[in-house]
Parts: sequence; structure tokens; C-alpha cells
Amino acid sequence: MMLDTMGWILVGLFAFFSIMVLVLVIYFVWKRGSGSVKFQKKIKGGKSVVLVQPFVNLKRVMVQDKASGESLVFVKENLGSGETVWFEYPASNSPARLTTEGEVEITLEAKP
Repeated sequence: MMLDTMGWILVGLFAFFSIMVLVLVIYFVWKRGSGSVKFQKKIKGGKSVVLVQPFVNLKRVMVQDKASGESLVFVKENLGSGETVWFEYPASNSPARLTTEGEVEITLEAKP
């Protein structure tokens, strides 16, 4: 069965719009996860300073890092949208890891 010119145009349009819908779905799923929390680690004055600022309500945030050979774990519960939390501890060059629970559950790493 041969497709005429109009048939090929319709198949092409269907493929184009299917790909566009797929791209939009992937974009919004990615944006909801990674864009829902601001997470930074900086070294200031001999201390590691970690910033956590969610853009959605979270039941719990957990920051893990290592400093002076010790594993450190910081937990903050019931963090509201737009609320900012700072954690300070001895300077370390290892990446800090953030794990969230709540409306969005993600794991991120931040390097100094």
C-alpha cells in the first residue's frame, strides 16, 4: 500500500507532534525534580557552608558530608517553600549530598 503525498505529510506531522509532546513531558518531569530545591556548598573562612532552599514543601531534608575524617549528617524537618536553611561545619572538599522527602523526593550533590 503506497502513501500519497498527503499521507506522508500527515505521518510527518503526527511524528513531529508526538516528539514535541514527549519533549515537553520530559522537560516538566526534569524541572519538577531538580528545579524544586536550591542546593549549594561553599567554603568561607575555613568552614563549609551549605545552603538548602526548597521551592516546594518538604517533610525532611538530609545533608550528608565528611569533614576531618568524620561522617556528618544534618536533618531538618518540615521545611516550607521558600524557607532557607544554612548548615556550617569544618571545611571539607568532599561533595555534600542532599536527600529530600515530601512533595518531591530527590538526591543531589554539591561540590565546593
